[in-house]
Amino acid sequence: MTLMPQGKEDRSWGYEITWSSNEEYSGKILVFNKQGAKTPMMIHKNRKKSWFINAGNFKIIFIDIKTGQQREVLIQEGKTVDIGEMSPHSVELISQSGVIFEAGSPDHIDDQFLLSPDALQTQPSEPGLDPQSSHHHDKA
Repeated sequence: MTLMPQGKEDRSWGYEITWSSNEEYSGKILVFNKQGAKTPMMIHKNRKKSWFINAGNFKIIFIDIKTGQQREVLIQEGKTVDIGEMSPHSVELISQSGVIFEAGSPDHIDDQFLLSPDALQTQPSEPGLDPQSSHHHDKA
């Protein structure tokens, strides 16, 4: 599997800086530059990650893969959230600007599946994409 390269990557919602990318872990800084900026709905088959909200306030949208029910969680500056594998998620900036620090398991390019109808690219379906662990929780 191919690892996400280090460096800055412009996104529709702002940009991300991948400051560490190896077979042990990855680290990113996600910078949202305008209120309402939103990532596409995404799922990872194998990747787990944790976010620290360094600046701003966000709405995180999760989808329960067993029921299809959508759940929104408001996360304020200084809070954290863990996102498990097989947990569809999207994040939207609700303040004027915001920064998320991300740490997680290795970020392989072929383990990113975009689910949003408005996503800039589509990902091929992969056999065996069974729900093994769908968990997420926010920490106070």
